[in-house]
Amino acid sequence: MSNAIRQTQGLTPAPRIFKAAVIDFKDQNGIVPIDINGDGLPDPGIQHGYLVKRVLEGTCRGKLVQVDLFERELISCIKPGEVITPEDLAGKVFDLYQEGDTKALAVVEELERIRASNGLYTIVNLSLGNSREFNSLEDVIEKTGMREITNENIAEYRERLVDWLSSQKYPFYQSWYKAVIALERVIASGTEGFVAGMNGGENCFNILTLAKGVQAIGATDANGNITHYSPKHSLITSYEQGTYSVTEIFDDNKLLGYSVLGDGHVDIPKELTSSGIPFVNKLCGRKAKEIVSSDFSEIHANVVYLREALLGAVRQKISEMDKRFSGGAPPEGDVEKIMREYFFLLMYLKPRLEASNSKYVVFSTFDIALSSGQTCFFLDEDVSGRIIYNPDGSGRAAIGLVEGTSFATPRVGGKRLNKIIDATIL
Repeated sequence: MSNAIRQTQGLTPAPRIFKAAVIDFKDQNGIVPIDINGDGLPDPGIQHGYLVKRVLEGTCRGKLVQVDLFERELISCIKPGEVITPEDLAGKVFDLYQEGDTKALAVVEELERIRASNGLYTIVNLSLGNSREFNSLEDVIEKTGMREITNENIAEYRERLVDWLSSQKYPFYQSWYKAVIALERVIASGTEGFVAGMNGGENCFNILTLAKGVQAIGATDANGNITHYSPKHSLITSYEQGTYSVTEIFDDNKLLGYSVLGDGHVDIPKELTSSGIPFVNKLCGRKAKEIVSSDFSEIHANVVYLREALLGAVRQKISEMDKRFSGGAPPEGDVEKIMREYFFLLMYLKPRLEASNSKYVVFSTFDIALSSGQTCFFLDEDVSGRIIYNPDGSGRAAIGLVEGTSFATPRVGGKRLNKIIDATIL
């Protein structure tokens, strides 16, 4: 008997490692800062794709799973702190289309790499999409002229919408059409595809959800309630928790990091976060009636407001500004400042206040010139009237919040991968 045979006899084959792919982009301009530890400061060490990857890894904890991040750099034409008005947007239309082309073609390239791996990846996660154009059912209906489309029946128009994309000459549509086809090819090769439904509310739309066989994901809170930002239409194939309370993980009073999934494990090590004190720690446990302000003449940071009362004041302010503008003459004073305040109240603050069911609201920073980076905390009170922070409804002692269909999607993909692994082992 040869030495080679002797060496192999009695050995068991190495266990199979299942692989998952996450396609994402680096936010080079810091347009959407991530603040895991809730101190009001961005955590530059944490990118969107990394967080998606960690949610997928956490979902498959204890399984032999390797998650590969296919991450591309994409520099947005909108800069940090830039407030975009309709007038500004008109001047950026070409840049936005070009940005969309670049993003879509990058997705195509990464999908082709995954398909070329010949079945190496069991699932692929895309927590991304067309965020600036053709991104709502209203927009789809207007652009295509398919007036009969509704939330309930849009899935029936999937093939017609793909055909419409293919017939368009504009590079934006052609690029995203190529992305849809590339995703279909990956799925046809045996890799299951999971796509985030986007975060614009019940009518929001992601072109990638048109891919045949893709699983499009909406979001719920910890109690299974569909969130205000989640799409609710027939292209969405399932819903999963996408809003998570971030909690601190200690060992012998030493902070190790932060849990997103709430299973007692560290999902984000503390070394990747900023070193500030969680903002809500300054408020939780205090008597609400002792710190709530009823002065809405100006909105300030570090002041707790009744959400409904503040919403009423914001609506009143918008109504007053509408009347000032209705005469056609430019408003008196600093026109640029007035217009920025108007769009901030109308496009940012009012929708956020309307979307929440919490009793109180507080801002860790407040500057209308930085509306893309506001840090807003919605608070409630316990039976004794003390402030609590419970963003996902789980009741866990939270210091921060992670939310979006971006994070519901890897949960669905991860749970599906777990089932495939279990079935393979059996």
